[in-house]
Amino acid sequence: MYFQKSSDDTTTQDDKERQRINLDRYIENEKNELYQKTQILLKISNSSLSRHDVLNKTFEAFKPTKDTVEILGKLQRWTPKINFGILLYGPIGSGKTHLLKALCIKWATRYYCTMFRASGAIFDDLRGNMDNFEDAFSKYLLVDLLIVDDLGSENVTEWVQEKILMLIEKRINRNLPVMMSTNLMLDELQAKYGPRTYDRLKELMIFQEVKGYSKRSYVAKRGQDAWNNL
Repeated sequence: MYFQKSSDDTTTQDDKERQRINLDRYIENEKNELYQKTQILLKISNSSLSRHDVLNKTFEAFKPTKDTVEILGKLQRWTPKINFGILLYGPIGSGKTHLLKALCIKWATRYYCTMFRASGAIFDDLRGNMDNFEDAFSKYLLVDLLIVDDLGSENVTEWVQEKILMLIEKRINRNLPVMMSTNLMLDELQAKYGPRTYDRLKELMIFQEVKGYSKRSYVAKRGQDAWNNL
């Protein structure tokens, strides 16, 4: 007996085929995105950035306040061809690190060799390679864009002060920018590093205050409120 599919059966089969094609496209897009993010990570030389950062710490993901919207716009327009450094300073959780991670990611996608590392990690690395100091130092000296996060978190000694100035001066002389962030206010920065280092930093870098409340405090409060309402 000859059996012929109904029109409903044919429609169902067509729908399944379309779903399969759409699923294949989705999987292929996900693979391409993962590949692109992996390539970005490979370009971010010796950085502490993770895949989570690459996905979430972009300019597009940054939610500016009235205090940070202008800074966000300037950093988005900034280019490494501008051979001056920028130091973002302000309270903990105001968005400084997110902004600098976004800057690092942006220029990594434009084939610049970028590096994002915490200040303490850099000086720990240099101290641990005193026998091969020049090679260790050159990693931070020659990268296209160096971003030093959380300046002031390290134990500040005369050696640290000397190396900070050496690093910034040599990079500026090579037209290679260095960006920094610190949770210290300017009077605290001067007290911690001394007037000579502070004055030299001000000569070599633009100091930009990032005002505002701590976003981490807001997230913590939101979690606490959710817990209280359970």
